[in-house]
Amino acid sequence: MGDSHRLSCWRRGLACLFSEKLSKDRTYVNVIMSDNLRAMQNFRDFLATHHITNVAADTYTLDWSKKTISITAYPETKAQSRLITEYIENSPLKFKRVVHKT
Repeated sequence: MGDSHRLSCWRRGLACLFSEKLSKDRTYVNVIMSDNLRAMQNFRDFLATHHITNVAADTYTLDWSKKTISITAYPETKAQSRLITEYIENSPLKFKRVVHKT
C-alpha cells in the first residue's frame, strides 16, 4: 500500500472515532434501578465523574421494604451510552435498565 492510501485510511478512522465520540444525532434516556442503594450511589458517582447528566430519585423496592435510588441518565453521545452499558455489564450486581429513544 502506498503512503497516500494509508493516510486516507487513517483519516477515515480518525473521522469515525471523532464522529462517534461527538455524535449527538440520537439521544436515549436511560432509567436504571437496583435494590442495592450503595450500588446506585456508586453508579451515580460514576455518571458524575464522566459528566453524564443524570437525576437520582428516592424510590422503594417492589415489596416496599427498602428505600433505594432510581437514576435517569441522559447520555449525549454514543461514547457516553457505551460507558453506561459497559458499567452495567461489568458490574457483579443486578441492575434493571429501561432505555427510551427521544
